[in-house]
Amino acid sequence: MYIRDRKSQRQISKETGISRDTLRKYIRKYENKLIELGKINKGDDMNKVDLI
Repeated sequence: MYIRDRKSQRQISKETGISRDTLRKYIRKYENKLIELGKINKGDDMNKVDLI
């Protein structure tokens, strides 16, 4: 939702009932995996990532 629907972490938290800290952790983990796979560079804007 954060990347695909461009929703804020706060909005996702309210909709899903998951704490923002937990959301942040999962988003950070996902970003690190994309960096590891070479799909993005560190510091890239996640909203501009083209996900296949």
